Amino acid sequence: MSPSSWRPLRLPVLVAVPILVFSILLSWQMYLFDRRAADARIDNVVSLAESRLANQLGMLEGLRGMVLGGGRTDRESLRAYLSSVRAGDLAPGMTGVGFALAAVGSPGEVEAVIARDHGMDRRVYPAMTGDLGFPVTILEPETARNRIALGYDMYAERRRRAAMDRAWETGNAAATQIVRLVQDAQDGEQPGFLLYLPLPADGDRLAATHPGRPPIRGFVFAPISIGDFFRNALDPVLGKGLGFHVIALEDGRRVELFADGPLSGARAVRRLAVLDQTWLIEVYDPYGGYLHSRSLRALVFGGLIALLAGLLTFAQARRVRALAILARERQERAQEKDLLLAEMDHRLKNSLARLSALVGITIRDSGDLADFERRFGGRFRSLATTQSLVTAAPTAAIGIGPLLDAELRSTGHEESALVDASGAELLLDEASAQTIGLVLHELVTNSIKYGALGHEGRLTVRWHRDGAVTHIAWREEGLGSDAAPSDEGFGTGFVRKLVERQLGGRFERSIGGGRVAVDLSWPRD
Repeated sequence: MSPSSWRPLRLPVLVAVPILVFSILLSWQMYLFDRRAADARIDNVVSLAESRLANQLGMLEGLRGMVLGGGRTDRESLRAYLSSVRAGDLAPGMTGVGFALAAVGSPGEVEAVIARDHGMDRRVYPAMTGDLGFPVTILEPETARNRIALGYDMYAERRRRAAMDRAWETGNAAATQIVRLVQDAQDGEQPGFLLYLPLPADGDRLAATHPGRPPIRGFVFAPISIGDFFRNALDPVLGKGLGFHVIALEDGRRVELFADGPLSGARAVRRLAVLDQTWLIEVYDPYGGYLHSRSLRALVFGGLIALLAGLLTFAQARRVRALAILARERQERAQEKDLLLAEMDHRLKNSLARLSALVGITIRDSGDLADFERRFGGRFRSLATTQSLVTAAPTAAIGIGPLLDAELRSTGHEESALVDASGAELLLDEASAQTIGLVLHELVTNSIKYGALGHEGRLTVRWHRDGAVTHIAWREEGLGSDAAPSDEGFGTGFVRKLVERQLGGRFERSIGGGRVAVDLSWPRD
């Protein structure tokens, strides 16, 4: 697009762009604010999970402290402790809390404790193949599901044994990798994990020993169902339109633990440290991405406001521009009207001068009154024909030659030896023909008044077209002392205005040495 074609859009753009820029900045700030709020929600989710884990671990730490403080590892002591700490409120997801006492050499002592505290004959399973095991000895609350786990030797299973060994070596709590809880064996594969705390031995006869490790009497432990844990831990935020996905990272693998809600939209990931295990919590917000956020709505709204302001400004600018064009056209029409009135006055005077010259020429050329009547009538009709040709030409093109011939014929010089006119066959459209006809009329009239056509001398007219520019050369030579005045009168000024304003061309006139030279040139439309 050319620079001029952009001009009508300049003001609307200057109005719309600042509004659009402000909308973009506001939208971006809203988006950043929403993201910070979303991050805060996600951090709250992780905090809820970590708080639940801390409560559960604190419960185990308290139980171990009770035992180390002189408490017994029997069922009644465990029940009393759990009642005192309101375990049901502090441990959502826990399927129970219990003791896994050491079975050294044989499981007989552990089986006796199970029979004493639970009133059931339960053999340790799977059968011990080594000299050491840690069967589930006591597990509260005593439910049908938990009774299944009684006697289960957790040390016989690889993942449980690995967590027990880490806790035994460090003396601190340890968590297993994801396992299938024994209590859930009848319900299918249910992901879960266990927390272990070692119970140091204090001269116990059946303490477990291992090179490089302190002797222990067993473990305080808690089996936890992952589904129940997260449903309870995340209860304040579940069902709020967010999606949750929990993954455990184990040996380079991603183990699916828990999923709830829509798993699509903007995703944020946080690490959750479960003692010495690492989990990932993925939180999905279907409306948290930029395309669904209120910041996008603000941007769209601001863009529409900018567009509307631009359109209104453009419409107003067009209206103002149309009014300016209308005012300019009215001014131009007024100027054209004044020019036409002046031309009418001038043409009337020229017509009278022509008529007078025509009468004088005809009288000189006529032998008698009848001859005068014949010559004068023909020339007068020729003048009328020429006037009609110039001022009321049809839409068909008109040549320069016929225009000049019409003017010369109207003055009686169509066959004059004083005139030498020739040029290419050039056709002018209606507007150019009218203008050039007026110009030739003025030149012929002036020549009759002051130059070669009215006095002595010779007129030469040539025309041609050079590319897109048309040229007319008007030469009057051999003029006497009473040749055309050098001052530019109304007629010459009128010709100059016609050429320069209506044709967009050039008009040059020079007088001197018995010679008049007029050069016209204008570009073709």
